[in-house]
Amino acid sequence: MELNVRRAELRDAPAVSAVIEAAYRHDGLYGSDTRLYNLVKDETEHRILNTYVYIAENSAGVAVATRTLSFPGMGYRDIAEANEVEGRRLAVHPNYRGMSVTRLFLEQLTPIMIGMGVEGLVVSTGSQWQTNNIFPRAGMVLNPSRQWWSEKLGQLMNVYTKDLVGALEMAI
Repeated sequence: MELNVRRAELRDAPAVSAVIEAAYRHDGLYGSDTRLYNLVKDETEHRILNTYVYIAENSAGVAVATRTLSFPGMGYRDIAEANEVEGRRLAVHPNYRGMSVTRLFLEQLTPIMIGMGVEGLVVSTGSQWQTNNIFPRAGMVLNPSRQWWSEKLGQLMNVYTKDLVGALEMAI
């Protein structure tokens, strides 16, 4: 699958929200509580304005995935160190799962992240998300020493890291 990856603009908020909502509904994260989905939609605009939200589109221009990246000095950072970007809210539309979208997305984002002056990517995920196999397939390593407790979710968060510079050198 070919992906066109670009930074989302405010006009992309409905497409970004639609991917997130489809993924969350598929995974049963918020049940039938539409108020929570409305909060996601409201927060999407804030993320687009205050972080780097990327959107991946297929060759027909359909949004298939989205990822928020929070660089040093930005909000939405819980665990990133000074030389890392924190990946937040990865969502792949259910119709496009199993097609290596996460890996392809990360491959295209790697030079962008390095160009922003960071050397590593860090993400955290809880047990309610169906992502624990996705990150290792995308070349990320579970880092148990960096696990942390989320008061908001009431659970231990797994932490995955990736050496971006090493990944880019291996790809060349």
